[in-house]
Amino acid sequence: MEQHPNVRLTTRGREALASRIESGVPVADAALQMGVSQQTASKCLRRSRSW
Repeated sequence: MEQHPNVRLTTRGREALASRIESGVPVADAALQMGVSQQTASKCLRRSRSW
């Protein structure tokens, strides 16, 4: 699968981010740890819950 050249997280990175949030890490903290915005972290979480 080809990704956008500016993507910050791979598929595994997005899964790891969602997993951190699901385990109780606040969205803001998980986003900071992974180097993405809170909006991106929330989007990853929402998408992972819909799978």
